[in-house]
Amino acid sequence: MKSPSYLLPTLLGIALIAVLIVREVRRREADYGAWTALRFRDPDATAEQAQALSAEARQVRRARQAAGFQAEVAEAVREEMEMWKQQFHLGEQDRAERLAMQGLTEAELRAQIRESLLDQAWLDAQKPRRQPETARRWYEAHREELRVPLLHRVSHLFLTVHDPKKPDRQAELQAITRELQAGVPFAQLVAKHSEDERSRSLGGALGWISPARVPADFMAAITVQPVGRVSAPVRTRLGWHFLLVHERLPSRLPSFEEVQPEIEAMLEAGALPTTPAAARR
Repeated sequence: MKSPSYLLPTLLGIALIAVLIVREVRRREADYGAWTALRFRDPDATAEQAQALSAEARQVRRARQAAGFQAEVAEAVREEMEMWKQQFHLGEQDRAERLAMQGLTEAELRAQIRESLLDQAWLDAQKPRRQPETARRWYEAHREELRVPLLHRVSHLFLTVHDPKKPDRQAELQAITRELQAGVPFAQLVAKHSEDERSRSLGGALGWISPARVPADFMAAITVQPVGRVSAPVRTRLGWHFLLVHERLPSRLPSFEEVQPEIEAMLEAGALPTTPAAARR
């Protein structure tokens, strides 16, 4: 049974767009490797497009090496490798198969990431830096757009309503409810019963949920559920959920200092509108 599509991880917040821009540059690989990686993101990508990316990456690397540029990237490499590993919910075998498809070992991938990080650091060093006042003016004009929404950290136990072999789930729902009332740990029940393959091995964890991520009926149930208490079965268009809200974070405006690096990076990349928000209305 496939996981509900709205449970797939999403990136929240405009500040993270800058991270995506940087990572896109880092992922450029040589020739066939670049094409393989590109097709994972765009099945219609051509070899010519991948070769153009590779040629640009080689040019950057030659310039960086000729300049003798050095930077400390060990911690960034570690973080990138951890992020890469977290993409594979099925574990080590899943990662090994993806590496094999790209003709790489994990050590070779680590080396590629290190070189790409050095290339990006060199590119960043060549950019003229904007004055902080420019970023602050943009922040003042657009800060409401950066508002972090109300967030809920949620786990669930999920039973689908789209299995033709199981048109009525009431007996199962009642059995799970009795187990909960008997004190069986929620994570144990998730591992035993949940049909959400993506979250089942994580104790049902869905991470931080906001209204933008999930359907309205699911969000409504989360919003009224007390923290720390497992809900009664909740019906949505996808199925039945036992919900556990672990904690909530209120909506807030990030400070300028929190988002300044991302705003500056996006301004330099031309990825942000420079027209004041009020003037666009």
